[in-house]
Amino acid sequence: MKYFSILTLVLILSSCGQQTENKIEFDANQIHAAMIEVELKDSTSLFIMLAKDGTVNRKGDLKTKDNNFFMGISNNGLLENFTKTITNDISDYLNRVHVLADTAKNVNKIKVGFSGPNGDTGFEYYTNEAVENLPKPILNLITNAIQVTDPWFRVQQAMLKPN
Repeated sequence: MKYFSILTLVLILSSCGQQTENKIEFDANQIHAAMIEVELKDSTSLFIMLAKDGTVNRKGDLKTKDNNFFMGISNNGLLENFTKTITNDISDYLNRVHVLADTAKNVNKIKVGFSGPNGDTGFEYYTNEAVENLPKPILNLITNAIQVTDPWFRVQQAMLKPN
């Protein structure tokens, strides 16, 4: 669970708000933990945290109002499977806060964090646009995280259903 604390700090660090001239060096193969949180119109709709030790946390699926939060361990290499889907174009968003929203209206918030041996990185993205209209690298990141964790998530949900 130490990764959860690290990833939470990623989103608080002031470096997220700094603009950098140089493209960030990012190696998805070096990720030890990843976190994605999507809040749609002030309601948490998706939370996924994966760690190298097999830790998996997930809430929601962006489609239903699911308030069940599942925590566990998976030996299926979920983090490794997820990191294989990450493309270098996500580095254009790292270490920044992107505010593309009228904050007086309903805002969709995306928070992403990665932890690795060379430190932590991440980004925040605020928009009034629908999830489907997110920039392709961000949408792909979210979609891939959902697809990789869906089998584990469905098993957890099935345990809640009465026999």
